Formats: sequence, structure tokens, C-alpha cells
Amino acid sequence: MKSYKKTALKIAAILVVMTGNISCQNNSNILPTNQAQGRIIALLGPCNGNGLMIEVSTPTNIGASGSYSYNGSILHYNNTIVVQHLWKGNVAGSEGIVPEVGMTLIFEYRDITSADDTLFAYNGICQALYAPPSVPYYVITKFNNFKN
Repeated sequence: MKSYKKTALKIAAILVVMTGNISCQNNSNILPTNQAQGRIIALLGPCNGNGLMIEVSTPTNIGASGSYSYNGSILHYNNTIVVQHLWKGNVAGSEGIVPEVGMTLIFEYRDITSADDTLFAYNGICQALYAPPSVPYYVITKFNNFKN
């Protein structure tokens, strides 16, 4: 009986260690509040959003899903947001970065306010066929990292 108890205790200890490792690995992709990671899927011009369209991988609940006509094709997206171009709004840490479609960004963000209207505004005349995507808009407050 004693060997059975020792074996059971060893198995239980191994399971506890394995469960701890698995839960730590799953939490490694969780970012702090108001920090996001995503891939640029479109560079929007003045008549269609005037910002960067980003498909966000983390967190999973800040964007919208849908499709959008972009550069002559239909772009399908999930959990997507628009943020200002990095050269607008004095984004800390973005100096010298030239955003490109496909680039992965890690950044801190906040909700837009009426004071941020100039970040996305365009005072020119746009044809009705150029409309911004129906996704939430945010302001990048700090640029943390990127990958091409």
C-alpha cells in the first residue's frame, strides 16, 4: 500500500507542475490593460479613414469584423481597429518608423476624444465611394515595438 501512495503522490506532483507550466504559457500572450498587438492590414488615406487599419491579435475584444473595399479588392478582417498615422499626434517611440502593410505593432492606446478630431480629419472633398471602414477608432499613446 505504501508504494501505491508514493506513486499516487508522484503522479499528483507531476500533474501540478505540468498544470502550472501550461497556465503560465497561456498567460504569456496577455498584454497589460490598454496595450495591443496587431498587424497593419491597410494604410488609409484622407478620404477613407486617414489612419492605420490594424487587425488586432491581443486583446481579442476591441475591434470589429467585416469586409472593406481597399485598393481595388475586398479586404476581410476580424477584430480590427483604426489608429492615427504614427506621424500624427507625437506618438512616443515611433520616431523613424515607416508603417507598412503586414507590419506587426505593439502599442498602448486610448479612446478618442473630441480633441483628437484633427488626427483623423480631412477638410477636402471626397467622393461618396470613399468611406472609412466601420470599425472602432483609437489613439496610439505609445509605440512599444514592431516586426516586419
